[in-house]
Amino acid sequence: MSVLIAGVLGIASLTAVSLASYPAANSEPFDPVALWRSMGVSGQLFFIFGLVLGLWTPVLVAARGVCRITTNQISAR
Repeated sequence: MSVLIAGVLGIASLTAVSLASYPAANSEPFDPVALWRSMGVSGQLFFIFGLVLGLWTPVLVAARGVCRITTNQISAR
């Protein structure tokens, strides 16, 4: 359950940074380099933290499940 919280926080932080940095009413074409340069250091760190949590949480949940299955098999439960 605690791993799911990290994934949700990661996805929420990515969404928040995207919505705050690039408003939907902007008619210019999307330029990710300009968006990255326009963010402050805290916004960039928040984005990286959210990206890491959002991408790695499913992998960590799967690894935890495999470890739990293996532990149950080894202990003959």
